[in-house]
Amino acid sequence: GKYDFGGAFFINVTLDGNRIFTQATGQSAVEIYPESESKFFLQVVDATIEFVKNADGKVTGMILTQGRKMEAKKIE
Repeated sequence: GKYDFGGAFFINVTLDGNRIFTQATGQSAVEIYPESESKFFLQVVDATIEFVKNADGKVTGMILTQGRKMEAKKIE
């Protein structure tokens, strides 16, 4: 999926087999690792990603914490 943080900053999330990768605008793709069903961490930087779900269990957004919390809406 694609997540919009505003200001032309996006993160794309892709699957490669059973591995999950994120790619932020202007950056290389990096693998993320599960902490729980909805929370993941990066090894290349001190950051976490949490997927936000609605009442039906559908992912609707993302929270990126890297020094501060930033919220994004899922757009694709």
